[in-house]
Amino acid sequence: MLQSWRADGPLGLFDAGKLSSQIIRDVPYAILTLVSYEVLQLLIHRFRATAAFSSDPAEDDKTRRPKVPRRKLDDALCGSLAGGIGSLLTNPMDVVKTRLMTSTKAGGSPQTVWSSAMSILRDEGPTALQRV
Repeated sequence: MLQSWRADGPLGLFDAGKLSSQIIRDVPYAILTLVSYEVLQLLIHRFRATAAFSSDPAEDDKTRRPKVPRRKLDDALCGSLAGGIGSLLTNPMDVVKTRLMTSTKAGGSPQTVWSSAMSILRDEGPTALQRV
C-alpha cells in the first residue's frame, strides 16, 4: 500500500483494476452470503416446524401451524455457514484482488483484473485461486 501511495499518490490505490477488483469480489460475496443465510434460515425453520407437528395427520391443519421461535444458535450457525459459502465461492476473486492491490508497476502497463487472473492460472495453476 505504501509503495502504491509513494509511486502514484492517493489515487494510485484505485488504479489498474484495483477498485474494480474490489467491487467484483465484494458484490458477489454480499449477494451469496445474504442469499445463503436466508435459504439456511428457511431450511432450519421448516425443519423445526415439521418436527413440531404431531404424528397424527388429522391434527395437522395447515392453518394452525405452530409458532417456531427463532433461536440465537440457529442464527449464528446460519451466519457462519453463509459466510463460509460466500468466502469459498468468491475466494478466487479475492486472490486476484489481493495480487492487483499488492503489485507494483514494473515499467510496463498495469495489469487488469482479467490479465491478472489469467497470469495466476498460467503461472501457478487453478489451485492458486483457492489459496488463503
